[in-house]
Amino acid sequence: RGGLPTRVRLGAPHPSFGRGYSDTSAWRSFHRTAATRRVAEVGAVSVEQSQADTAYVSCQPAWDLDVPNKARLEAGVGHLPQGVQFSKARVHGEVSATTDEYNREMCARMGSDICYFHEWGMNYSHILPNLIVGSVPQDAEDVEYLRNHLGVTAILNLQEEKDWRKFEIDFGAIQDRCNRLGNIRLVRCPIVDFDTASLRASLPGTVTRLHSLLETGNTVYIHCTAGLGRAPGVAITYLHWLFDLSLEDAYSYFTERRKCNPRAAAIRGATMDAQLGSGFVSFCWDSSHLGKASHVEVTGSFNDWAAPGLELRKYADGFFMKEFCVPPGLWQYKFIADGRWCTDENHPSCNLDGNVNNVVLVRPAGAGSAEALSSLSSMD
Repeated sequence: RGGLPTRVRLGAPHPSFGRGYSDTSAWRSFHRTAATRRVAEVGAVSVEQSQADTAYVSCQPAWDLDVPNKARLEAGVGHLPQGVQFSKARVHGEVSATTDEYNREMCARMGSDICYFHEWGMNYSHILPNLIVGSVPQDAEDVEYLRNHLGVTAILNLQEEKDWRKFEIDFGAIQDRCNRLGNIRLVRCPIVDFDTASLRASLPGTVTRLHSLLETGNTVYIHCTAGLGRAPGVAITYLHWLFDLSLEDAYSYFTERRKCNPRAAAIRGATMDAQLGSGFVSFCWDSSHLGKASHVEVTGSFNDWAAPGLELRKYADGFFMKEFCVPPGLWQYKFIADGRWCTDENHPSCNLDGNVNNVVLVRPAGAGSAEALSSLSSMD
């Protein structure tokens, strides 16, 4: 090593979304953008061109397809039902006191004039061929509808327990129906309702979980209570991070399909929290709060969790650091400190079935312009 580039082969590139939008299989994996190809080229520079403290993660040749920008995404979902859909025929009856109280709180805390009518039943909107966002499933029949009518294979529930109790929803019956069907799973990633700080802190882990479900071939239904705050926030962040869309374009794309006002400030903040670089990522181990170590490596999904991992340089003050060229994407990683696998609790993380990993967002150069972020920073 001694300052020379460290080369690690990534696995085969994932299929892109560039063609066959009418076929949902084309949406099943992480999109490798044109910017990824630029990073791949950077990763192939010679030793003479590299810096002593920089290592390169090389990758397989990328797919020769264009970036699916906002216009192409729109074309790709043109065949799907547009706007808000309902699982049952709407009955315009009396609104309960519980619903009225919920809407008053939502309007006061979200600054929105959009209301939720629980009595009308579960409502939803198609965002991608394999991603649907909506309100809470209210009974076992809604689970059957999601599976048999919409082809959903995974439900991502963002509610806390008090949320479904508020509307007297039998969560146990919904879980039991998922178990009985066997071909639809229920995953929980609780986020506090109407809370910007909770949404910001939860986004990296929740988006990673969503990405993992989609990448493994699921059609995902993501919901909170009304489908107007937390679930849209997660979906917009997913589009922003993994489709090379600016926050403004991702926000517009989503809200054109489902009218809502999710907290843009939380999305912007989470992006700043999770993003450690644009192409080049600096991984650090600070002995002052992570503990003393004599040898530290980093490994993750960007190098197929190779062990030994990529060695960090140790400085005289016990600080470890190394800059690596990593393709754009949302990556999980862990440190290996003197043989011990561990995470940094001060950095964003995700919990996948009890396995906690840190998360890093690597954006293509120039993606998500400062102007776009700034223009949305006031839309909390």
